[in-house]
Amino acid sequence: MITVAPAAEMPPIQTLREFIQSCSGDMLGQTQMHAEKSRHREFRLMIGPCLQVMKYAQAYLLLTERGFNREAEPLARAALEHAVTMQWSYLTSDGIDRMIVWGTRTEKEHWERVGAWSHNEEISTFAKDLIVPNGSSMASYGAFLNEMIDGEFFQLSQAILSQTVHITSSSITSHIDNSDASKLVQFPTAHFLHGATFVVAVACMLAAGVIADVTYDGALESALNEASERLPMPRNLQPHIPKKRVRDLPAWPTERSSSTT
Repeated sequence: MITVAPAAEMPPIQTLREFIQSCSGDMLGQTQMHAEKSRHREFRLMIGPCLQVMKYAQAYLLLTERGFNREAEPLARAALEHAVTMQWSYLTSDGIDRMIVWGTRTEKEHWERVGAWSHNEEISTFAKDLIVPNGSSMASYGAFLNEMIDGEFFQLSQAILSQTVHITSSSITSHIDNSDASKLVQFPTAHFLHGATFVVAVACMLAAGVIADVTYDGALESALNEASERLPMPRNLQPHIPKKRVRDLPAWPTERSSSTT
């Protein structure tokens, strides 16, 4: 099972960009997706964040095309976080239930704060009427990373890509020419450009993999398997999740039904 390619074995940036464009472009070009009735619950939870990964990926390509390489890194970070969260929730035994509890709870807390800050009774009433299901909530993204088996790639990528999200020594010094303090650097060097592009490609692979499995899309599944071997990159997060946490996924039907979402 392929996990993550060593840095020296990463495909050329152009090859990664072509995969990102193909994967995200195909996904975002669709106006309808089909899912078996038995998978509607999972589909409706997963499809939004997975498609958001594809939008982050497209935006990443646009920014890096124009030289905004460092400014694109937060998009790579966001794409990876969305994709990992969806994979973890989908592959773990109680991940879907935890995601529902987390989603409802965070929605309720959000509108409680908005109602209180704005002194809007209608919003406060709406928040009060939201019922949070019983059960454990989804863990934080950081907890996922810490629990991963051989998760160094994901942990390191998160740490490096966070450098352009927060104010760090990098953001303080990168726009000034060391040889002349009065000279500004318009486009600072993005030392992690290759790695960030690989991260976005991995995020597309992981998000598309969830969609393929939930919709029983055999053609997409085959294309992802081929790309995983060729690039190479992880096909899913199953090798990185503790065995006791992994759930048994539903078997694919011999014939797909015509049910739609």
